[in-house]
Amino acid sequence: MEQSPESFAQAQSNITKALDHFADRRLADAESCLHEALKQIPNHPDALHLLGLAAKQRGSDDEAARWIRRALEQIPKHPVFLSNLANILLDGGDVDAAINHYRNAISADPEYADAHFNLGIALERSGQTDDAIDSYRQTLELDADRVAALHNLGSALESLGRVSEALVEYRMAVAKSPDYARAYYRIATLSNTAIDQSELRTMENLLSTAEPNSDAAIHLHFGLARAYANMGLSGDAFRQWELGNKAKRATYAYDVRDIQRFHGRIAKTFSSEMLKERECQGNDSDVPIFVVGMPRSGTTLVEQILASHPKVAAAGELSYLRDISRKLSAPMDDQKFPEVMNSLGGCELQILASEYLGRLHVWAPASPHIVDKMPGNFLYIGLIKLMFPKSKIIHCVRDPVATCFSCYTQLFNAPQRFTYDLTDLGLYHSSYRQLMRHWHRAAPGSILDLRYEDMVDNQEAETRSLLKFCNLDWDDSCLRFHKTDRAVRTASALQVRQPIYKDSLSGWRKYREHLGPLLAALD
Repeated sequence: MEQSPESFAQAQSNITKALDHFADRRLADAESCLHEALKQIPNHPDALHLLGLAAKQRGSDDEAARWIRRALEQIPKHPVFLSNLANILLDGGDVDAAINHYRNAISADPEYADAHFNLGIALERSGQTDDAIDSYRQTLELDADRVAALHNLGSALESLGRVSEALVEYRMAVAKSPDYARAYYRIATLSNTAIDQSELRTMENLLSTAEPNSDAAIHLHFGLARAYANMGLSGDAFRQWELGNKAKRATYAYDVRDIQRFHGRIAKTFSSEMLKERECQGNDSDVPIFVVGMPRSGTTLVEQILASHPKVAAAGELSYLRDISRKLSAPMDDQKFPEVMNSLGGCELQILASEYLGRLHVWAPASPHIVDKMPGNFLYIGLIKLMFPKSKIIHCVRDPVATCFSCYTQLFNAPQRFTYDLTDLGLYHSSYRQLMRHWHRAAPGSILDLRYEDMVDNQEAETRSLLKFCNLDWDDSCLRFHKTDRAVRTASALQVRQPIYKDSLSGWRKYREHLGPLLAALD
């Protein structure tokens, strides 16, 4: 039905009002105006698109995607609609679909810098680091002053071990934006020797004017801590770590008792009897190799050793098992994970396993084995045993104090909410150890404990044990893991490009006087 000029005018007026409400953060009022616009023009593409953005702000990603898809039905090649749908898909973990939509947006508008930039992010997440670098460089050709693109380009280069090139990009970022704290943090972290004194003074001056608990302050605290530690100023370094952790901890709500209860529910659900009764219901594939443990416990080292074997590929830290647990805990379901597993049938387990393998094979379709190195997958060992009873699980173990101290001194890219308080860290670690003891009782012989200290002391013997456990023949390249050319996107990216060294075994001891809350919680 043809719409009158008056209807178009009224719809546009409501859209303009909605934009004003968006600017003033009155989301409900904005959505009300947009629905009024749709009454006047039922398929107005701008109203549909904006309703999608509103739903995204409310945290309703599925609804947001539906609205924007409706907008694309009206204008299929609208670059902004395509790019924003890709943003939603990327946030939801559908990286491949996001990449496809970003590329469609770029095809519709080759000079759309936002799409090039976000495509780089998506490509990095999918392991296509070289292509991500190209996307960031294309972004900078279109928008030379986009410091976030310089930062991400540096980060991508860093993940490939190209440290000197990364530093060039980080320093270009601060040259263009002298208060860009994230780049200073990376410069300090990469400068294993003393940082340039002018950069150090700049960081100190920036911190003196930074808003407390701001992103800038947090990055400057952690950056200065690393700089002072490299200079041998352990007291000053710990003070900055303390301030940085306190500032980070103030940005979110967290109660470690919730995770302790969650660990208890997991152990109760995945009993030895339950796992025994259902051990034949899963998929017989032995393609996945799972590397689990605490962050900073040696998981990246073990992954790199395995990835050096010709029959193994590494996919990095994958969220796939967590995605499955959340899918099983959908809001409309009566039960949540882990209890929902009691009502899950064998056919459903087969479907979940097939979906997991489908996503995993994208990383290396021809590889006989692929490593999923998400440390937090220790939560899902019961799920792993049900889905893949023949899979291998390597549990990385490191001295508890060394592990926790290393976590405390690290500003993680991914949320690790338990790491920014010494007491939380100790209590979390104790709860994790209790859950791992349960898994050894419930699934005896399924998990290889690999101690970081043993690997450092006797690399070849431990590597042989690791390969034997994974049913892999010996290969000398596993001893030369530091020469394996692959992107590493974790906090240990630099360490695994060097031969094994012992410096990290007792580095925490010089800070022992500051670690009372951690030591008490670990006891």
